[in-house]
Amino acid sequence: MKRFWCALLAAALLIGCCPVLAEDAAPAAEETEYEVPEMIQEAIRIGIAEWAEVGEKSLTQKKKDNKYIKWWGYENIGWCGAFVGYCMDTAGVPMLPEDDCNRKSVASKVEGVIPYSTRAAGVPKIYTGFNNMGRISDIPRPGYLIVYGARDYYDFVHVGLVTDVIDRGDGVYQLFTVEGNVPTKTVKRFSFLYDSTAKPDKNLSLLPEEEWTEPEIYHYEGPRQTQIDGKKYPWFVKGFCQTWQ
Repeated sequence: MKRFWCALLAAALLIGCCPVLAEDAAPAAEETEYEVPEMIQEAIRIGIAEWAEVGEKSLTQKKKDNKYIKWWGYENIGWCGAFVGYCMDTAGVPMLPEDDCNRKSVASKVEGVIPYSTRAAGVPKIYTGFNNMGRISDIPRPGYLIVYGARDYYDFVHVGLVTDVIDRGDGVYQLFTVEGNVPTKTVKRFSFLYDSTAKPDKNLSLLPEEEWTEPEIYHYEGPRQTQIDGKKYPWFVKGFCQTWQ
């Protein structure tokens, strides 16, 4: 009889304790989520559609052969900036006029929550415009512009459009981009690693070769670099232009 009451008491204690344990348990960690504005999603769709349309064939620097040059209005220029500008403008993203890019007062004219870009084609001018709007980040997001520099050469050599981002932890991100005016004067898509914690001029690296799973879409090979007079200058990520916040 004594054993019976001991067993009954133990069962009652166990049942009573269960809800307490559940309430005291630490909540599950939640992933940080963000919603890319529809206008920026449209710019990404346009960029990918342009890649499909061009088919990676070479384009000239003439208006009659190159819609991105035609959009900008000037021929015989490097047109990587014109490509991303075309995508943003066609999607209806508001554009900061080129003449305003150098004005430090423009930040007060641009609401932080709305999509915005720059109507410029030169990479330094694009970066300066976003910097003066207070829209430069070292953390990538889909729809941001990615500005590249070349180590020991120049901080502003190229710009592309980030189409997707995978957070791999510890400040490392896998980036997917679509870019114009890349070898051989065409539109290509790339995927690579970016380390936000690395030295600023050494934050770009290739994916492990076993992860080169979609070579029919993305270019994984490298290194990406600028070659001048026989010298090679490896690229790095200068920063990300926040087309949305």
